[in-house]
Amino acid sequence: MTWRGTWARAQITAIAASSMVWLILSALEPTIVGLLWLLGAVLVVTWPTGPAFRWRCGGGRVSESDRLMVLRAVAPVQRLRGRNQPGVLVSRRPSIGLAVGPRCLIVSHSLLNGLRSHRITDHRFATVAALSVGTSAVTNSRMVAAVGLYCLPWSLMERCVRSVVGHVPQVVRGRGVARWMPWLVLTLAVVELSRRGLWVSLVMIVLVGLAMVTTGRCNRAWAVRLEQLAEAEVSHCGLAAHQPEDPDPWAFLFDEERRRCDREVWS
Repeated sequence: MTWRGTWARAQITAIAASSMVWLILSALEPTIVGLLWLLGAVLVVTWPTGPAFRWRCGGGRVSESDRLMVLRAVAPVQRLRGRNQPGVLVSRRPSIGLAVGPRCLIVSHSLLNGLRSHRITDHRFATVAALSVGTSAVTNSRMVAAVGLYCLPWSLMERCVRSVVGHVPQVVRGRGVARWMPWLVLTLAVVELSRRGLWVSLVMIVLVGLAMVTTGRCNRAWAVRLEQLAEAEVSHCGLAAHQPEDPDPWAFLFDEERRRCDREVWS
């Protein structure tokens, strides 16, 4: 299955929940919803363009020395050298690490400082760039952007749920109360609706139960597929994402020089 199929399965619950929210909002405030849809359409159309990418990531200019330093570090990545050599920008947004767009590479300020001070090696920087290149087809896709904007209500609900769960005592979470409590509520709802003969509502409750079972699995499958896309590009470039870097073949010269100096000092 292609990454689009795996990604689409992970969006079913989000699309269904967001559709209900948009229907309610459309009935309450049709003008505002129409303006939001128009703005979303403009964003989707311009999503993969260079100006929109720089606006999303907050890219700013870098010095010529920093630009050459970054391009030298990403030289092992085939899609970022030669004719495909991108422009280099820097971003101060904390959510940006390293983003690859249309003929543009945006690096976070902290990552650039690490490369400049040699706290981050060229090999590690190239590996991070390769990971971003591997997922660039997803992050720059109009289809993914359209669904992401449409499912904004679901994303907001997820954040609210995470914040609420984060305040639940650790003892309660450790005992699994947060996991079996929704199933208890659904079971009681199914029993009560069956007793009263409310079959339409019962079908909706069953669909909610199916979504609770499948959503987590589909999301995990999509996370694994996204990681595979990133690691495939790393392997294609001959880099190693989870292996230690090869030792410097010339390091023994410096070690020998250091040992010689030690002998001269202590002899």
